[in-house]
Amino acid sequence: MFAEMTSDHPETTLGKAIQPEFHKVSENLYRLETTGGYYGLLKRGGKQFRRSLNTKDRKLAERKLAQFRKDVHNLKVTENSRLDFDAVAKLWLNTIRHAMKPSSAKRRETCLKALGPFFKGVLIRNISRRHCERWLTERGATIAPQTFAHELDTLKAVLEYGLEHGLILENPARRIKRRRIVQARVVIPSRNEFQRLIASIRQSDGRSDSQA
Repeated sequence: MFAEMTSDHPETTLGKAIQPEFHKVSENLYRLETTGGYYGLLKRGGKQFRRSLNTKDRKLAERKLAQFRKDVHNLKVTENSRLDFDAVAKLWLNTIRHAMKPSSAKRRETCLKALGPFFKGVLIRNISRRHCERWLTERGATIAPQTFAHELDTLKAVLEYGLEHGLILENPARRIKRRRIVQARVVIPSRNEFQRLIASIRQSDGRSDSQA
């Protein structure tokens, strides 16, 4: 049981990773020895689900565990749960296409094409923050803020669709924030600056007021 519940940040001794030690507190509730943090561990449909409850307080951990149980219970163990990101993305787009302008639908398709290499072949239920962060670091840092915003919105929407349909427990992209879009500052010239600008344009054209 403990071997299955590997920590996201295993301890190391002399450069060698060691398995974290969990202590069972009650049914489905475990405490990590090194940090005192609580974890929930559940099984459904032959698959194991683990979640950090982000607390060292047992009472709060038990309340969060109850919500975790509800989330796992709401998962649909069907053929759709084995769909990959691309398949779920197509289902999502088809459900909203009727309410979109052709240009908007085309933009979403472009975003999905750009997201594709980072989620190719990954089952929707297996997508983690690590996959989302790979897109963020490898592509997100290289594109314009507006493009980044469109792709991030599309990624979140696809995963939210999976969440609403019981295909995933949570949206792993929900905490990724948009990059700030800086609007170009419009500088209005003064009357004198405007007159000098006109004079400069006329001079560059080889004209003068006397020739106008």
